[in-house]
Parts: sequence; C-alpha cells; structure tokens
Amino acid sequence: MIAHRGASTVAPEDTIAAFLEAKRLGADGYETDIQITKDGKLVAQHNYTIDGNSNGSGYVHDLTLDELKALDFGAWKEEKYKGETIATLEECLAKAGDFQVINLEIKAPQKMRDVYVQEFAAAIEKSCLTDRIIISSFDAAILQELKELAPNVRTGLLTVAELSFLYIPLVPLCIPTDKPVNEIKKEELKIPGFATFLMSIGIRGATPEDVGMELLGTIAGMFPGATWDEISEEILKQRELVSYVDSLDFQPDYLHCEFGALLRIPELVDEMHKRGIGVNVWTPNTESELTQAFAFHPDGVITDEPALALEIRKKYDPVEVFIQKLREWLQSRRRRLPAAS
Repeated sequence: MIAHRGASTVAPEDTIAAFLEAKRLGADGYETDIQITKDGKLVAQHNYTIDGNSNGSGYVHDLTLDELKALDFGAWKEEKYKGETIATLEECLAKAGDFQVINLEIKAPQKMRDVYVQEFAAAIEKSCLTDRIIISSFDAAILQELKELAPNVRTGLLTVAELSFLYIPLVPLCIPTDKPVNEIKKEELKIPGFATFLMSIGIRGATPEDVGMELLGTIAGMFPGATWDEISEEILKQRELVSYVDSLDFQPDYLHCEFGALLRIPELVDEMHKRGIGVNVWTPNTESELTQAFAFHPDGVITDEPALALEIRKKYDPVEVFIQKLREWLQSRRRRLPAAS
C-alpha cells in the first residue's frame, strides 16, 4: 500500500511532512514526483509550476534550488505546516529506509532530459536502496534509458487514465491539433465551460487556462515535439494494454495502470504476471474503488487514502482471512456445544 504524494489528503503533497504522516498511518511506502531545477538539482514536486502549492510562482525548471528552498510549501494546506520546504531527492531517499517501497516518478522533463536521466540514475545507485525503489514514468523511453544506465533499478511503466480516452474528442475544441503541443501558448487555448471540470481533476490552477497549460506540459513531456493528432494515436494504443506492453522495446518490472484499467481488462493482472511483470494500480480512493482494486490482487495499490486502504486490505490479507475464518469456526463450535446443566 503506497501513499500517493505521501499522505496528501492531510499533509502538503510531496513534502517530508506528507511522507512522515504516511508512515504514521502505517503505509508500506510513498509515491512522489521528481523534477529538475534550473541548476540541475532533483526535487519532489508534482506540478511543473509551484503556483498551486507554495507562496511562490513559476516553473520548477526556471528556478534554482536555493530559490525554491526559500519558499513555503506547507502553509497552503494548513497553518501548522507553515515553513515546510520543497524536498530534494536526497531528502526523499533519507526517508526510504523507513518504508518497504518508495515509488519515484520521473516527471516527464521539459528541459535537460539527458542530464536529468543520468543524474537520476547516479543518485539512485549511490543511495544503495535499489531494492526498495521503483522508478516510474509515463515515458517508456525514459525508463529504457534509465534501465540501460542502471540495470538493477526497478521500473514501473505508467499508463494513461481511463479519462484520457474521453479527452481525445474534446481536446481539438481547445487547442490547435496540428502544432507541436510544447509550442502552444496560453492565449491559444479555447476551453469550453463544460470541459473545465474534467480538466481540473487532481490539478490546481488559478484559471482553466492555467490548468490547461499544466496538462499540456505533462503531455508535451510524454510525447516531445508531437502534435495532438500524433499524440492521440499513441494514447489510443493503450486501450489494448497487454499488446501495448508487449510492443515495447524493453520489459518494465511493473505496470502502473490507473484503477479503471482493471475494470476494463479484468485479466490484466494475470496477463502481466505471466510475463513476469508486477502490477501497481494508481489512485483507487473510495471504499468501493479500493474494494474492487484489492479483489483483482494487484502487487500494489497507490492511493490518496492510505488509512482507508489499509483497513480494506485486511479483508484480503491471507493471515487476516485465516484468523477471521478460525474465529468464525470457533464461534460456530461454541454454539453447538450443549449448555451446562
């Protein structure tokens, strides 16, 4: 059970405070995104910009580590977290020994890709924690590069959310589709009102256009230099996840699929296991979603609700199930015993 962005529902996401809270709740691990700063340092941050979770503004890759460290990344969540700073990769790894697993997502970089992957591989190998770390990314090419540089590092291929397939007919209403996505400017966005709520799920921004640019940045990082017409073709390939994984030039250690993929492809976990690939499912968060997710017996669940997930997992833990069955058997035996005269 992996806490998504740390215990992000109660503590500021991707911070040391969120990781410590995840441990207090009993999580087996935590997940966080890693990006590169202007001066080549690696830090934990989900959005490309820091506008939504700090008292600063701008893109991570346009700011130095010192500039980022001078900002407050906690007060936006709750006053008691005031003064929480952005975490470096080294600070994240310093907490790795307290967990069974750490999932570090390489946020598809918008700049300095080569240096980024090399620095990342070196930092992981230097940590001597490769047995606890999984490196995930939506960009299969990044994972392949990483595996070549550090063969012992475990990789997790992230695949798109089920909601992404709904975006395909909507996106042409919002952006020019024949222009490289990384070259699209904010003033070119035309976001219909009905699309606003879809775009804002999981991402903060001052305006729909801010959210749109954040999403475009993510897409551009996953598919560098590609137009939306080209990108939509690649996204549609993931409708058939098994054949998509089989088509890759390398084999990831894990498939990190969105929860909805299990419902759409019930045999997915078994098919991946046949190939020697583990499955970690990301962000089932409600009681219903978590119950369904555990029923598929994935290797891991990455969730925003670690406390709830831990409670539901007990129902599927072999030891817990055995104890419960034994308890029920003893109770039934007691009921059958004759009453003392």
